[in-house]
Amino acid sequence: MATTHAIHPVRRRLPRNYSTEIGRVIARWALFESRLRALAYLLLDVGPERGRVAVRGGRVADYLTMLEDLMQLRGVGVTVRTKALKRPLTEVETFRDKLAHGVWLRHPRTRTPVLQVTKGDLPDPSAIRAAQALPAAVTLGDLRRYVRTIDAAIRIADRMRAELMRQTRVAAPPKRRRPAPGRGRRGRRARAQPKLPPPPSPVALRS
Repeated sequence: MATTHAIHPVRRRLPRNYSTEIGRVIARWALFESRLRALAYLLLDVGPERGRVAVRGGRVADYLTMLEDLMQLRGVGVTVRTKALKRPLTEVETFRDKLAHGVWLRHPRTRTPVLQVTKGDLPDPSAIRAAQALPAAVTLGDLRRYVRTIDAAIRIADRMRAELMRQTRVAAPPKRRRPAPGRGRRGRRARAQPKLPPPPSPVALRS
Protein backbone atom coordinates (compact mmCIF):
# COMPACT_ATOMS: atom_id res chain seq x y z
CA MET A 1 0.00 0.00 0.00
CA ALA A 2 1.16 3.48 -0.72
CA THR A 3 2.47 5.67 2.07
CA THR A 4 0.96 9.12 2.48
CA HIS A 5 1.40 11.97 4.90
CA ALA A 6 -1.94 13.62 4.11
CA ILE A 7 -4.28 14.19 7.06
CA HIS A 8 -7.88 13.08 6.55
CA PRO A 9 -10.80 13.59 8.94
CA VAL A 10 -11.56 10.71 11.29
CA ARG A 11 -14.88 8.91 11.05
CA ARG A 12 -16.23 8.95 14.58
CA ARG A 13 -19.17 6.80 13.55
CA LEU A 14 -19.33 4.09 10.94
CA PRO A 15 -22.50 2.99 9.16
CA ARG A 16 -24.32 0.39 11.24
CA ASN A 17 -23.78 -2.40 8.71
CA TYR A 18 -20.03 -1.74 8.82
CA SER A 19 -19.99 -2.01 12.59
CA THR A 20 -21.90 -5.29 12.34
CA GLU A 21 -19.49 -6.87 9.85
CA ILE A 22 -16.40 -5.63 11.72
CA GLY A 23 -17.77 -7.21 14.89
CA ARG A 24 -18.37 -10.47 13.02
CA VAL A 25 -14.80 -10.59 11.69
CA ILE A 26 -13.34 -10.06 15.17
CA ALA A 27 -15.77 -12.39 16.96
CA ARG A 28 -15.48 -15.20 14.40
CA TRP A 29 -11.68 -15.00 14.45
CA ALA A 30 -11.73 -15.33 18.25
CA LEU A 31 -13.91 -18.43 17.82
CA PHE A 32 -11.47 -19.87 15.29
CA GLU A 33 -8.58 -19.28 17.69
CA SER A 34 -10.51 -21.15 20.40
CA ARG A 35 -10.91 -24.08 17.99
CA LEU A 36 -7.13 -24.17 17.45
CA ARG A 37 -6.54 -24.14 21.21
CA ALA A 38 -8.98 -27.02 21.61
CA LEU A 39 -6.97 -29.02 19.07
CA ALA A 40 -3.79 -28.38 21.06
CA TYR A 41 -5.48 -29.48 24.30
CA LEU A 42 -6.68 -32.65 22.61
CA LEU A 43 -3.25 -33.53 21.26
CA LEU A 44 -1.61 -32.77 24.62
CA ASP A 45 -4.30 -34.76 26.44
CA VAL A 46 -5.04 -31.96 28.91
CA GLY A 47 -8.26 -30.28 29.93
CA PRO A 48 -9.10 -26.63 29.21
CA GLU A 49 -8.11 -25.56 32.73
CA ARG A 50 -4.54 -26.87 32.42
CA GLY A 51 -4.42 -26.08 28.73
CA ARG A 52 -5.09 -22.39 29.25
CA VAL A 53 -2.09 -22.27 31.61
CA ALA A 54 0.27 -24.42 29.53
CA VAL A 55 -0.61 -23.38 25.97
CA ARG A 56 -0.08 -19.78 25.01
CA GLY A 57 -1.48 -18.02 22.01
CA GLY A 58 0.58 -17.13 18.96
CA ARG A 59 0.37 -16.24 15.30
CA VAL A 60 -1.82 -18.60 13.33
CA ALA A 61 1.01 -19.97 11.14
CA ASP A 62 3.10 -20.79 14.22
CA TYR A 63 0.09 -22.40 15.91
CA LEU A 64 -0.56 -24.62 12.91
CA THR A 65 3.12 -25.64 12.89
CA MET A 66 2.81 -26.56 16.58
CA LEU A 67 -0.24 -28.71 15.79
CA GLU A 68 1.66 -30.44 13.00
CA ASP A 69 4.52 -31.23 15.39
CA LEU A 70 2.12 -32.52 18.06
CA MET A 71 0.37 -34.77 15.55
CA GLN A 72 3.70 -36.19 14.47
CA LEU A 73 4.66 -36.90 18.09
CA ARG A 74 1.33 -38.59 18.76
CA GLY A 75 1.50 -40.61 15.56
CA VAL A 76 -1.82 -39.28 14.30
CA GLY A 77 -2.79 -37.23 11.30
CA VAL A 78 -5.60 -35.47 9.48
CA THR A 79 -6.68 -35.32 5.87
CA VAL A 80 -6.42 -31.53 5.92
CA ARG A 81 -3.18 -30.15 4.45
CA THR A 82 -2.46 -27.63 7.16
CA LYS A 83 0.52 -26.12 5.35
CA ALA A 84 -1.80 -24.87 2.62
CA LEU A 85 -3.87 -23.00 5.21
CA LYS A 86 -1.05 -20.92 6.65
CA ARG A 87 -0.79 -18.25 3.98
CA PRO A 88 -4.49 -17.38 3.57
CA LEU A 89 -5.11 -17.51 7.32
CA THR A 90 -2.12 -15.26 7.97
CA GLU A 91 -3.66 -12.71 5.59
CA VAL A 92 -6.97 -12.90 7.45
CA GLU A 93 -5.18 -12.57 10.79
CA THR A 94 -3.33 -9.47 9.58
CA PHE A 95 -6.56 -7.86 8.40
CA ARG A 96 -8.29 -8.72 11.68
CA ASP A 97 -5.49 -6.96 13.57
CA LYS A 98 -5.88 -3.88 11.37
CA LEU A 99 -9.61 -3.81 12.06
CA ALA A 100 -9.00 -4.04 15.80
CA HIS A 101 -6.32 -1.35 15.96
CA GLY A 102 -6.85 0.87 12.92
CA VAL A 103 -8.75 4.15 12.62
CA TRP A 104 -11.43 4.85 10.04
CA LEU A 105 -11.14 8.00 7.92
CA ARG A 106 -13.05 10.01 5.34
CA HIS A 107 -11.08 10.14 2.11
CA PRO A 108 -11.85 12.82 -0.51
CA ARG A 109 -11.55 10.36 -3.39
CA THR A 110 -14.16 7.86 -2.22
CA ARG A 111 -17.33 7.62 -0.18
CA THR A 112 -16.26 4.20 1.04
CA PRO A 113 -14.87 4.20 4.60
CA VAL A 114 -11.08 4.10 4.60
CA LEU A 115 -9.06 2.17 7.17
CA GLN A 116 -5.87 3.82 8.40
CA VAL A 117 -3.13 1.72 9.93
CA THR A 118 -0.39 3.62 11.76
CA LYS A 119 3.18 2.51 12.00
CA GLY A 120 5.85 4.25 14.03
CA ASP A 121 9.51 4.20 14.93
CA LEU A 122 11.07 5.29 18.21
CA PRO A 123 14.82 5.77 17.59
CA ASP A 124 15.31 6.79 21.24
CA PRO A 125 13.02 7.19 24.27
CA SER A 126 12.78 10.97 23.83
CA ALA A 127 11.91 10.84 20.16
CA ILE A 128 8.48 11.81 18.93
CA ARG A 129 6.59 9.01 17.30
CA ALA A 130 6.55 9.35 13.52
CA ALA A 131 3.29 7.96 12.18
CA GLN A 132 2.68 6.93 8.62
CA ALA A 133 -0.89 6.52 7.44
CA LEU A 134 -1.56 3.57 5.17
CA PRO A 135 -5.11 4.11 3.93
CA ALA A 136 -7.16 1.41 2.23
CA ALA A 137 -10.79 1.56 1.14
CA VAL A 138 -12.71 -1.36 2.65
CA THR A 139 -16.12 -2.27 1.28
CA LEU A 140 -18.89 -4.22 2.95
CA GLY A 141 -18.24 -6.96 0.42
CA ASP A 142 -14.62 -7.16 1.61
CA LEU A 143 -15.70 -7.57 5.23
CA ARG A 144 -18.29 -10.22 4.36
CA ARG A 145 -15.77 -12.22 2.34
CA TYR A 146 -13.42 -12.23 5.32
CA VAL A 147 -16.28 -13.51 7.49
CA ARG A 148 -16.95 -16.33 5.03
CA THR A 149 -13.26 -17.22 4.96
CA ILE A 150 -13.13 -17.42 8.76
CA ASP A 151 -16.32 -19.50 8.83
CA ALA A 152 -14.68 -21.94 6.40
CA ALA A 153 -11.61 -22.09 8.65
CA ILE A 154 -13.80 -22.91 11.66
CA ARG A 155 -15.41 -25.78 9.74
CA ILE A 156 -11.97 -27.10 8.80
CA ALA A 157 -10.84 -26.95 12.45
CA ASP A 158 -13.99 -28.86 13.47
CA ARG A 159 -13.24 -31.50 10.83
CA MET A 160 -9.68 -31.84 12.14
CA ARG A 161 -10.99 -32.33 15.67
CA ALA A 162 -13.43 -35.02 14.56
CA GLU A 163 -10.65 -36.90 12.75
CA LEU A 164 -8.27 -36.60 15.70
CA MET A 165 -10.90 -37.72 18.22
CA ARG A 166 -11.11 -41.03 16.39
CA GLN A 167 -7.35 -41.56 16.67
CA THR A 168 -6.10 -40.09 19.94
CA ARG A 169 -7.45 -42.96 22.08
CA VAL A 170 -5.27 -45.45 20.17
CA ALA A 171 -1.59 -45.91 21.04
CA ALA A 172 0.64 -44.26 18.46
CA PRO A 173 2.40 -46.73 16.14
CA PRO A 174 6.05 -46.13 15.27
CA LYS A 175 5.17 -45.46 11.65
CA ARG A 176 1.90 -44.79 9.88
CA ARG A 177 1.16 -46.49 6.60
CA ARG A 178 -0.02 -44.12 3.93
CA PRO A 179 -3.36 -45.05 2.35
CA ALA A 180 -3.49 -45.66 -1.36
CA PRO A 181 -4.01 -42.46 -3.38
CA GLY A 182 -7.64 -41.50 -3.72
CA ARG A 183 -8.86 -44.08 -1.21
CA GLY A 184 -9.56 -43.89 2.52
CA ARG A 185 -9.68 -46.65 5.09
CA ARG A 186 -11.77 -49.75 4.33
CA GLY A 187 -12.08 -48.80 0.69
CA ARG A 188 -13.88 -45.54 1.29
CA ARG A 189 -13.01 -42.56 -0.88
CA ALA A 190 -10.78 -40.06 0.86
CA ARG A 191 -12.42 -36.73 1.59
CA ALA A 192 -11.35 -33.86 -0.62
CA GLN A 193 -8.96 -31.28 0.77
CA PRO A 194 -11.05 -28.34 1.97
CA LYS A 195 -10.26 -24.98 0.45
CA LEU A 196 -10.52 -21.55 1.99
CA PRO A 197 -12.07 -18.86 -0.18
CA PRO A 198 -9.32 -16.30 -0.87
CA PRO A 199 -9.68 -13.22 1.32
CA PRO A 200 -9.92 -9.91 -0.55
CA SER A 201 -7.12 -7.36 -0.68
CA PRO A 202 -8.59 -3.87 -0.14
CA VAL A 203 -7.48 -1.36 -2.76
CA ALA A 204 -4.92 1.17 -1.52
CA LEU A 205 -5.72 4.81 -2.18
CA ARG A 206 -3.07 7.32 -3.12
CA SER A 207 -3.61 10.82 -1.81
